[in-house]
Amino acid sequence: MNPFQGIPDRVTNEVFIAMSKALNFINPDELSMQCILIALNRFLQEKHGSKMAFLDGNPPERLCMPVVDHIQSLGDAYVFATPVDILKLLLPEDWREIQYFKKLEKLVGVPVINVHIWFDRKLKNTYDHLLFSRSPLLSVYADMSVTCKEYYNPNQSMLELVFAPAEEWISCSDEEIIDATMKELAKLFPNEISADQSKAKILKYHIVKLLGAVLSGKLCAQAIVQDYELLASKGRRKLPEASVV
Repeated sequence: MNPFQGIPDRVTNEVFIAMSKALNFINPDELSMQCILIALNRFLQEKHGSKMAFLDGNPPERLCMPVVDHIQSLGDAYVFATPVDILKLLLPEDWREIQYFKKLEKLVGVPVINVHIWFDRKLKNTYDHLLFSRSPLLSVYADMSVTCKEYYNPNQSMLELVFAPAEEWISCSDEEIIDATMKELAKLFPNEISADQSKAKILKYHIVKLLGAVLSGKLCAQAIVQDYELLASKGRRKLPEASVV
């Protein structure tokens, strides 16, 4: 049933699902249409509104290390590598009255899963861009063998996909997640992928349930602890003990 009065099902299925998933990893009936329309308007008006950027290397080196370097230049710092709902529980009571941290009250975590699949062949219907999916399970995806130098391969594709919303899937096995992903990919690439792998075959896959800022934050925190002695030697005063919890 279409929850949007006067809007054809085709528009909901082909536009709003992809937009809402890309914006907040949830379905359109759970997100204000104002958010989608503002984003859509920006994409249409901005000259490079649809242009996406990818890291030109692995996240620990290209994303985490600049954060570590910045923290080293400041001195003492806290790095929270947790989902926002857990961060709310861990936040010290006296911090909760600080205006900056009060903003956390309005944030709600959305469970997501990152899926990496290496195929035995090059998929034809992929582009050098981040692609929005019309799938009810897959949010956005990219062929990393095309978009990123580190994964470049002229003969085989490596898809990285955001599986969301994933609240009902977080506790599932990797095999169940891959099976569901392949069924959705078969709809997106009907001429190249089938759920039973009778077409493109999986060489290997990797499932990450700590996504984005959580995983990057964890790697960043680990790097800070490893460089603790360097941090202490650069500081003018003794730093508190560093640890990863």
